[in-house]
Amino acid sequence: MFMVYIIPMVSVHGTDVKISNAVFRKADDIALSLIDSNSLIENTLFEDNRMTALSIQGGQTEIKDCQFKNNYIGADISNYSKIIFKNNFFTNNQIPLFMDSTNEIDLKEDNQILNNSVNKILFYSEPFPKEIIIPSPDFDDWPY
Repeated sequence: MFMVYIIPMVSVHGTDVKISNAVFRKADDIALSLIDSNSLIENTLFEDNRMTALSIQGGQTEIKDCQFKNNYIGADISNYSKIIFKNNFFTNNQIPLFMDSTNEIDLKEDNQILNNSVNKILFYSEPFPKEIIIPSPDFDDWPY
């Protein structure tokens, strides 16, 4: 067996941050991960991230005046998070917003979700594992 770890480009755990006028581009896994953080993310571009642009697990975060473009998942919200979205733009993502049912979400003031593969907020009931185990192939069965 081998393990696949999801590694954020930037990870904030248990502390509060303010991120302004930033660019998170071309992360392989997660561009920005906030865990149990009370944070403000503003005027920030999340673009061309292969998996998730913004992952929030717990805490209270305000996201305002941000753009989410060409990501697989724009924002993944889980674990009893309290989130305020103001004036954000989600475009050309596979899934703009993905969250479990434990969160409090306030979509204030002119958030736009346009031209995504799914122009909806998708909810799931069970948190997905952040560590994925993939069994290795049995090489004895190969013909060469």
